Amino acid sequence: MTNWKDRVPYAYWKGNPHVASTRQNLLQCNVTSEKDWNTRLYIQDWVKESTEGYKKSSLGNQCTHRYKIYIEGWAWSVSEKYILACDSMTLYVRPNFYDFFIRGMDPLQHYWPIRDNSKCTSLKFAVEWGNKHADRAQAMGEAASKFIQEDLDMNNKVHGRVNGEVS
Repeated sequence: MTNWKDRVPYAYWKGNPHVASTRQNLLQCNVTSEKDWNTRLYIQDWVKESTEGYKKSSLGNQCTHRYKIYIEGWAWSVSEKYILACDSMTLYVRPNFYDFFIRGMDPLQHYWPIRDNSKCTSLKFAVEWGNKHADRAQAMGEAASKFIQEDLDMNNKVHGRVNGEVS
């Protein structure tokens, strides 16, 4: 994995925007000649990927940016745990559906919450904050990765945790 401080200092997302309006809306936050929201957003072409052997879709090879955007699709996205395990600070767009383990994670400790109704300004602010407070942003990414790798375990009662206490 790329060393955190050597990573691209922008928020990264790659996925299918056609499965949810919130993802289509996210594309308005992509860099243009007029505006830079500190994001780099890419459309995943699954048909092309399937014919080329999925060479450009490996989630492990996408850990090259300091910030990774998680945004759900039709429901929760299978990529959530991979994004959180990337050591990048996860920019977590407020979802409608929650995976069971997210209740064991804390905002601003494991991820940075992004408002769905003002994604672009929220993303820009988060990246600017992270670049000004690189050590804290890196620590947030590492905390999420550690949680996914060590605490997300069938023997751990993550699903029963309330306010840090196991119930």
